[in-house]
Amino acid sequence: MLRNVFLKSLRDLRRGFVWWSIGLAGMSAMMVSVYPTVRGNAALDKLVKSYPDALKGFIGFGGELDYTSAAGYLGIELFSLVVPLLLLVAAIGAGANAVAGEEDRGTLDLLFSLPVSRARVALEKFGALAAESVALGLVVWVSLWIGAVAVGMDISA
Repeated sequence: MLRNVFLKSLRDLRRGFVWWSIGLAGMSAMMVSVYPTVRGNAALDKLVKSYPDALKGFIGFGGELDYTSAAGYLGIELFSLVVPLLLLVAAIGAGANAVAGEEDRGTLDLLFSLPVSRARVALEKFGALAAESVALGLVVWVSLWIGAVAVGMDISA
């Protein structure tokens, strides 16, 4: 009899996790592959610094980051909006699927008929969702690290 809702939830998330991983790794690889055209481009850096402060704040060009540096490029292009937004969308989709997917597949009644409390079901489903989100973050980190090594970006882990 199934009593580990966490493992069942992880198994239910596996297909979406694979597709999200492929998409996030591909997006990271694409962004890293563009960096050599940005590196050391003084005209581009001058253009970015001439943007109005309101526009810089809106698109994440805050602080004194140099857009043509590896850290500045990744911070502005990926970490200011794109990666957090995509991870949020993945988590929302997985969270919505946690209960609605069980109901849609007709397995929610079976799940609640097991000798586990509803609170435990909710906590274990949340744990699986958190584990998936952390794993997707690791996918982004590993793909960026591999891409950075491939194009010679000077960033630390």
